[in-house]
Amino acid sequence: MQSYQQTKQSPAVSQQPAPQRSGGMQAPKNSRPQTGDPATPSQMNGSDTQHSALGMDDCSGAPEHQNPTSVSLERDVQVLASAQKPLKLTGAARPAEAELFSEREASDQSEPGWDYVDTQVGSLEQPFSLYEPDPNRMFLDGGPRPDDIQQGQIGDCYFLAALTGIVGKDPSLIEKRMRMGSGTVTVELYRYDSSQSAWVLAPITVKNTLLHEKTSDGNAGALLSASPVAGQEPSQGSWYADVAETELSINADFLVPTALWVPLLEKAYAEYAEKYGQYGGAPGSSTYENKTTDDQGNVLSGYEILDGGIEEY
Repeated sequence: MQSYQQTKQSPAVSQQPAPQRSGGMQAPKNSRPQTGDPATPSQMNGSDTQHSALGMDDCSGAPEHQNPTSVSLERDVQVLASAQKPLKLTGAARPAEAELFSEREASDQSEPGWDYVDTQVGSLEQPFSLYEPDPNRMFLDGGPRPDDIQQGQIGDCYFLAALTGIVGKDPSLIEKRMRMGSGTVTVELYRYDSSQSAWVLAPITVKNTLLHEKTSDGNAGALLSASPVAGQEPSQGSWYADVAETELSINADFLVPTALWVPLLEKAYAEYAEKYGQYGGAPGSSTYENKTTDDQGNVLSGYEILDGGIEEY
């Protein structure tokens, strides 16, 4: 992790006791600008940012794409598994060609449902592939791992360091405290209730979208939050055949598990900081660490509260 100007304490989570296809390559979700400079707090709380869906180009360690091959043939084919009704298989399992389409000798007689083709692009070994993050998974196989934690452009290495310590000691604690809903994740965090002199449950629910830069045309640019690590094996493949003019293509849309838990927990902590301060009213914490407005009374975003500033080298 990079060095930061401010030294922070552990966050509240640690205080609780127990597309278009082209040549087989995925088309980018949108154009992304060059990003060599770290995000500043103002960029994280204004029109320059937006929360957008995760794309594979946001992930580290994403599966590599392969260019499909093209072969000449003269056949009549009948599509059995289409883009509208694909054949869904678990993991990296591959179908038989007979499950995707039927074929016969080319005939001069036209028949409904059959198409003449003279080229096949893609195969079971190298299909036209599209990889997308699995929206129903936030952990890789085996659960949370320290290697899942990849800092982005937010100055919260103190928070990610605390997560690394928790995962290294008891990864089940993360799994127990995070629940996926329909497009959302709920994280069980805790705040300090001075009236009870005790930590009390303060659950935070966030949408499973992540903080990105906003491009001039309003699309999602570079990812600012922690970068999810992608698994190398898909969790599901949707296979189908397609005929365009006289070309038969073999296609596979893969869902890939990602360690989405890291940026979503980071996002939940930012919302927690907006509501309760950076350390949730922890006894002994400074006024600065728990305030939610600046010196002029302007409300700070959670990301501004989290951001400790990136040291210049």
